[in-house]
Amino acid sequence: MSFLFCTDSLHHIMEEFWSIEEMTNKILTKEEKACERHFELNTRRLKTGRYKVRQPLSDSANELGDSFNTAKTKFLTLEQRLLKQPQLKKYSDILEEYDQLGHMSALCEADVRIPKVLHASSCSIKGN
Repeated sequence: MSFLFCTDSLHHIMEEFWSIEEMTNKILTKEEKACERHFELNTRRLKTGRYKVRQPLSDSANELGDSFNTAKTKFLTLEQRLLKQPQLKKYSDILEEYDQLGHMSALCEADVRIPKVLHASSCSIKGN
């Protein structure tokens, strides 16, 4: 028969844990500092409890190129697919719900001239 005795108190164990996990005064790289600054400036908590975070860009949006024509072509293709394939009705309903919740919105002509990245959704259906 053997016995195991533990002499460490919970307090001592927790102190040891936090001393191991404690952040040191690490010198941050330029990118890490920019990341932390972006988080502080662009993250906020909504009344619903969700977080709203602006997507970071490494460089100016102007350097990303023109995504409007690509997004428009993808959108028109998706629109045709939704019209031709009734089984995609659920996907269409999801897009409608996104619009109603404010997760996406239509662009007017003036919005398109402002440099930004546009992304058209793509539809994929899992087989049973």
